[in-house]
Amino acid sequence: MSHSGPGSLPTDFYAFPIETVSQSVEGFELVHQSVAVQPHWRFVVDSSGVWTVEMRLELETAVARQRDIEAHAFLKDAARCWSANWHRSRNRKVVQQNRVRNESKAQLALQAVDRLRSAP
Repeated sequence: MSHSGPGSLPTDFYAFPIETVSQSVEGFELVHQSVAVQPHWRFVVDSSGVWTVEMRLELETAVARQRDIEAHAFLKDAARCWSANWHRSRNRKVVQQNRVRNESKAQLALQAVDRLRSAP
């Protein structure tokens, strides 16, 4: 990556990742945190011994904003789906528990009827 414009000196950029290592349940994991971007000039000092440069940085954030909006929408949908699935799963468990209870009660009732029939 390099840049030069009218009246500016040619510029090179060094870019390197900022990463951390964290421990998870699966072991050690390399986590990408950001990217460091450092400008670099090759220069020769003039006879006065002074070197100057003017740097102007402009960032367009429209793409990042759009990604952020899409990410929030995705996470909101994912949370809604997770919540619905959890409630559905929870309801299934309750229904299953009630079915087991009802079957147990039915078996107890049948046993009681059998005992009554076999009683003298």
